[in-house]
Amino acid sequence: MEYCSLIQLKTTMMNNFLTLFIAAFVFISCAKEKDPIIGNPGLAAQGEWSIPLNRILDGGPGKDGIPALDEPIFVSPQEATYLDDDELVIGHSSAQESKAYSHLVMNWHEIANDWFGQEPVAVIYCPLTGTATGWHRKLNNQVTTFGVSGLLYNANVIPYDRNTDSNWSQLTLECVNGELIGTRPEMVNLLETSWSTWKTFFPDTEVLSTETGFDRSYGVYPYGSYRTSEGLIFQVKDSDDRLHPKERVHSIISGDYVKAYRFSNFPETAAGIILDNVEGQNVVVIGSQTQNFIVSFFEKQINDEVLTFSLPSDDLYTNGNFTSSVILTDQFGNNWNAFGYAVTGPNEGDQLTPTMGIMGYWFPWTSFYTTVDIYGEQ
Repeated sequence: MEYCSLIQLKTTMMNNFLTLFIAAFVFISCAKEKDPIIGNPGLAAQGEWSIPLNRILDGGPGKDGIPALDEPIFVSPQEATYLDDDELVIGHSSAQESKAYSHLVMNWHEIANDWFGQEPVAVIYCPLTGTATGWHRKLNNQVTTFGVSGLLYNANVIPYDRNTDSNWSQLTLECVNGELIGTRPEMVNLLETSWSTWKTFFPDTEVLSTETGFDRSYGVYPYGSYRTSEGLIFQVKDSDDRLHPKERVHSIISGDYVKAYRFSNFPETAAGIILDNVEGQNVVVIGSQTQNFIVSFFEKQINDEVLTFSLPSDDLYTNGNFTSSVILTDQFGNNWNAFGYAVTGPNEGDQLTPTMGIMGYWFPWTSFYTTVDIYGEQ
C-alpha cells in the first residue's frame, strides 16, 4: 500500500509539473502572437502618465521590494576579493575621486544614492535591460534620493524620487508621472567595463562593498541564464532581430534617434577610433574588445582647430591595451582619459563633452526610440 501510494504521489506531481509546463508554454506562445499586456489598472489613480499605461507592468517585488542603497560603503581594490577581473562594473571618475559599482551588487539593489565629491548622485542600473545611468539628485533645488518603484516600462526600471513620489523612466530619461512630470534629470557620465580594465585606468579607485546591510547572495546572478538567452522575462513594445537581444552595445541618443555601436566594430586585438556623425553632430567613438569598453565624445575645437585624435604613445598603449586611463592623444600633445579629461598637455584640465551614450542590451532601444541605426549597417 505504501509503495502504491508513493507511485501515485510521484505520478500526481509529474502530471502537475507537466500541466504547469504546458500552461507556461502556451502563455509564452500566446504572448508572442498577441502580446497581451494587461498593465496595472491602479496606475490611473496616480494621476497623469506620459507613457502608455498598458506598457507599465508590476515587476513583482513591489515598491522598495528591491532596496536601493542609501549609505553605500566602499572598499579598496585589494579588499574587493568578491570581484573577479572579468566582472562588469559601472564607474565614475573625476580629478577628486574614482568609484566603481559592480554588477554583482547592483543586480540586487539597482540604485545607489551616493555623492561624487559634493554632488549628490544616483547610480541607476537595470539588470533586465543592462543599462546604467547617473543622475544628479538635486531636483527643484532640493536633494532627494531615488528608490525602486517595482514598476517596469518596456522591461526597464522605473525609479521614483522620495521627495515628491514622482516616477521616472530610466531610458526615456525623464519623469513620467507625478509632480515633476516632464522634468529631465541632469546626467552624470558613467563608464561600464571589466573590473580589470577599471583598475588599470583608475588604480586609486574605491569599489562598492558587499557590506550593504542586506542579506543577499552577491556571488549569485539572480536571473539565471537571462544574460545570454534570447528570451525576455517581460514583453516589450517592439522587437528587433538585427542583433542578439542581449548583445551589449553603446547607444548614442539624440532626440528620438539612437545609433548603436558594437564591440565587433573595433579590432579584435587592439583598440579603435571611429569618427562618425550622429544627427548632424560629429562624434568620436573609442572602443576595445580586449579591455571591454566603448565611450564617445562630441567633436572639440581648440584654438579654432578641430582636434584630430590618435591612440596614445607606446608607454601608454602597449600590445593593443591601454596601460593607464589615457585613451586618446591629439595634435597638440594633449592626453585624454576615458572620461574625456585632458590629464597632461598644454590644455590639461580641459574636457571633451560626452555624448548621451549608454551601454546596455540591444533589445530595449527600438521600444523607446523612433529610429535606431547600427553603425556600419545602414
